[in-house]
Amino acid sequence: MAKLIILFECGTDDSASPHEIALLSYKSAPARKLQITDAQGRNVISFALKTKQGQQLWDIREVKKGTYFYNLKANGQSKSGKLIIN
Repeated sequence: MAKLIILFECGTDDSASPHEIALLSYKSAPARKLQITDAQGRNVISFALKTKQGQQLWDIREVKKGTYFYNLKANGQSKSGKLIIN
């Protein structure tokens, strides 16, 4: 069974100031989708991940401060967690 991993970091892009770029690192099985929702369950953004392992940049300059949730789906498995943008 594939292992699903996600890491969340802020301000790791040298060209952006802190809190402008979120770097989502992942490792999973094929057929991956990463979905970010707000506290009310509304979709904020989704990413179709094309590789088994990598990083996805998310520009959060227009995202309101608050609690968000991620869900990484791959081959019938999923991993969920919480992201806090402040």
